[in-house]
Amino acid sequence: MILFLLSQLIPQETLRTLIDRAGAFGPAVVILLALTAYIIAPLSSSPIILVGYYAYGQNVIWLISLAALISFATNFFIARRFGRTLVERFAGPENLKKVDQLAGRYGLLILFFLRIFQGAIHDVISYAAGLTSMKFSAYFIVSAVALVPHALIWYYFSLRADDPISFIGLTALITFLLSVVFILFSWIVTKMRARKS
Repeated sequence: MILFLLSQLIPQETLRTLIDRAGAFGPAVVILLALTAYIIAPLSSSPIILVGYYAYGQNVIWLISLAALISFATNFFIARRFGRTLVERFAGPENLKKVDQLAGRYGLLILFFLRIFQGAIHDVISYAAGLTSMKFSAYFIVSAVALVPHALIWYYFSLRADDPISFIGLTALITFLLSVVFILFSWIVTKMRARKS
């Protein structure tokens, strides 16, 4: 919780200056900042996305998606190599509860839908996968393929944003709507399985 609050207190002007001074390396700075937020799960990537929008417009989505793709592998191997103790340090105790829930019902199909519809918690999903016996190759291919429709949906709706605040607002709305779709889908699948058994 403290890390999350600290990430919200970083002045946006500081991030903008950092990206501006990086010049041609600005996109790499955005990717590295987002990657840091994705590895240390309580940190929020929202300030980075907002500042990235100031610098690159809707194209920040591709930078953030690349950071997400890198974190898919990084978080998986952190969990696989160091186990629950380190995952708890990176993800935090609250997020570890989510990890436990996800790890208990993991499969490639659910992974695919989680990646599309639950992008806001993809760091937790990656840690959860690393705590299972899932093969990395299958995990990474499914995650990478599912990232494409997620990024395209985000980009399509972001084209309706005229300024950074509406961009962040639309991003939050998309995240919420995709989460609702996933929850409804999960509920329907659970009911159908209950009827069969």
